[in-house]
Amino acid sequence: MIGTLLFGLGVLSHVVFHFVGDLFVAEMIIIVTSPLLLFFYARRLARPELLRLFALLGLWLFAQIISDAYNQTPLVDRMRGTALISFFGIEIAFFAMIVGRNETRKAIFLTAYSLASIVLTRFQPNVAGVTGDFADNWKWAYSVGVTMLSLLLSSFLLKHGWHILAVLLLVAIAATDLLLNFRSAFLMLLVSTVLFFPVIPENIGRIRILPQKGSIFRLAVIAILAIAGGWSANQLVRYVSDAGLVAQKAQEKNQAQAQAGNLIVGGRPEFFVGLKAAMDSPIIGHGSWAKNMKYLEMQHDMLEEYGMQHDLTDAEADSQGLIPSHSHIVGAWVFAGFMGVVFWAYVFWQAIKGIVAAATVRPTLAPFYIWLLVGFSWNIFFSPFGSSSRIIESFTVLVIVDLVGQSRGRVPKAAPWRRQGAAAFRRTQASHAR
Repeated sequence: MIGTLLFGLGVLSHVVFHFVGDLFVAEMIIIVTSPLLLFFYARRLARPELLRLFALLGLWLFAQIISDAYNQTPLVDRMRGTALISFFGIEIAFFAMIVGRNETRKAIFLTAYSLASIVLTRFQPNVAGVTGDFADNWKWAYSVGVTMLSLLLSSFLLKHGWHILAVLLLVAIAATDLLLNFRSAFLMLLVSTVLFFPVIPENIGRIRILPQKGSIFRLAVIAILAIAGGWSANQLVRYVSDAGLVAQKAQEKNQAQAQAGNLIVGGRPEFFVGLKAAMDSPIIGHGSWAKNMKYLEMQHDMLEEYGMQHDLTDAEADSQGLIPSHSHIVGAWVFAGFMGVVFWAYVFWQAIKGIVAAATVRPTLAPFYIWLLVGFSWNIFFSPFGSSSRIIESFTVLVIVDLVGQSRGRVPKAAPWRRQGAAAFRRTQASHAR
């Protein structure tokens, strides 16, 4: 029964209708069924990691309400702002109740979500954003579903010892991202692959190469590998662009955005404009869906400085003056003030701990989890929050909670066992002596 519900939710996660804002069918099902689940499974929400998370989310919601009242935000925008946060909390609780600590149920939901992403693109091209350009179609429509299915298959291959096939599969997807100039996706997949696959062996013969799992030196190695993967991604993007291996349009875009200092994160002036807006009202914020044309003009000036074409009139008409941020953490700061940034800073830190836990503990779905968390960490800084991302990100938060809890649970179990074993040995020795 639960498995069928999860599969259905995965499929319906991409089906949307409009009421005040965009509402997804899967979210409506979650909201309707959550009260019933609370009756049976409320105790599953009493985990310390979840209680801390919900406390911070509650403070974020309270701050948003105060910010909207202070800024006299229009009612429709207030409803959208409070729903954005409230739905997120309800969805986290939902997944905590029915998939928490259950790897099979997680795999069911992820498989359905991945398949539905591809099917929606195939049968509803207008909704999925298919335009006729293959590179744009890959980036905006097919890439996520194909990558997710590849990671699930890679996890299966690794479980059965087919390491080379698993690596080749992910390398093929990464190469496609690179040659089609989907830079952020290439970065995430490359970093994830480096973190999971044994780039550095544990041992060579009897000589240990990697530090012990759980040690601070092991964490340092993981951090270095992640940085090296990010640096390599940037260099490879630069190389294929300079060598003319990507389309002319992509080359021009890369050349313009490289003026921002980095091909991977360059050309994202929304982040810096949003940061400026947040600093202008750091405690209270500007209110839900805050609008101010001066920040759009600031974004326009930055794009012009980078040498990128940008029509300010069209941007103002499309956004209606919405303060740009293109970031979970900066967007929450702009809308709700300081508590928005506190919540997402906490979630980001937990995501980093989750990546370390997955790379160390290595559960069956570790390749998928690492990719999911690397992408989530990127999105916290460089992607807007809400819309179709909310349901998969609430699921991701639950994955983080499970991974962090699992990594914490391993050490306390081992230490008492060693002490009890030593005590038993001493009692046996004393018995033999008598």
